[in-house]
Amino acid sequence: MMYKQYQYFPVVQVPKIPLINQTTRLDESNTLLKLKSLYAFQDPKVSQFLSNHPAIMDVLLQALPYITKYFGDKSKVILEIFRDRESSSIIEQLFANIENDLPIDEALDHLSSLTHEWYLTLPADTRKLFNLDVL
Repeated sequence: MMYKQYQYFPVVQVPKIPLINQTTRLDESNTLLKLKSLYAFQDPKVSQFLSNHPAIMDVLLQALPYITKYFGDKSKVILEIFRDRESSSIIEQLFANIENDLPIDEALDHLSSLTHEWYLTLPADTRKLFNLDVL
């Protein structure tokens, strides 16, 4: 019986590639800075929440034109974390609270229109993490 002769190659150390590259971190950092200029961060934990859920940063950037459409460019949007402590597990959700000068009935109508035009088009997993309200 003849054996096939194998050629062995020396072992080469391959450097580990990080799972998150530096560009992604810089992009997230730049996006977070941009969001801080567009929104009011009510809770210091908002930044950490956004770092943990970077897709929500894109959602916030998408939301602004719709919020402006229904509430005007003078409305202030305040971001805060809501924690549902009555649930069996503590659930955190980011709320974009739209501060405006409209009468409450009109503001709720505008929120309903915004919800139907844009918010409900978001994936269900995103809506579990992000919500809108009026002040």
